[in-house]
Formats: sequence, C-alpha cells, structure tokens
Amino acid sequence: MVATNEILEDIADALRIDYLDDEEKKKVMSRLSRCVAGAESWLSNTGVTVDYEDSRVFDAVTMYAGRRYDDPANTETYGTGSMALDALAEQIRISQKASDSDA
Repeated sequence: MVATNEILEDIADALRIDYLDDEEKKKVMSRLSRCVAGAESWLSNTGVTVDYEDSRVFDAVTMYAGRRYDDPANTETYGTGSMALDALAEQIRISQKASDSDA
C-alpha cells in the first residue's frame, strides 16, 4: 500500500514538520513523500507487507522517513536508530507471517 496524502500529513505531524504556506507545504510533502516511498520499499524488502492499518507499520515508516528527512545523505548508517528499525521490521514480519499461517 502506498501512503495517501492523509497518511503523509499524519507522518509530517508525527515528525513535527512545519510549513508556513502552501508553497512550502508542497515542497515538504514532496520531500517527505520520497522518504516515505523509501521506507515502504525498505519494509517490503524485509518481507513486511506495508499496511497502514497496522500502527507498527506506521511507526516504522515514520521512523525511517524521519531519519531520511533529517539526514538525506544517510551519513549515520549505523546506530541505535538502525537497530530499533531492524527490530521493529522483524517484529512486524514475524507477526504478519503468523497471521498469514493462521488464515
């Protein structure tokens, strides 16, 4: 699932990203949209089905997108944030796999 405009605005709110006017909002949302697309791709590559109904998916996308938004060059490759994201993605993947096998 790809983030809707409403989800993008929720992510911007969660990250406390402000904008002064409509022009700045377009720039912010465009940049954030690219970060969110990267997060969705990363989660898919870890075996997670991106479903924003799952709050953990929203949290993982927000964390990943926030890191990329703040550090577009990705100069901080490793650290506690990476470990937290990896652990969250694994938790979601295991949970989704268990749910799929129950169906």
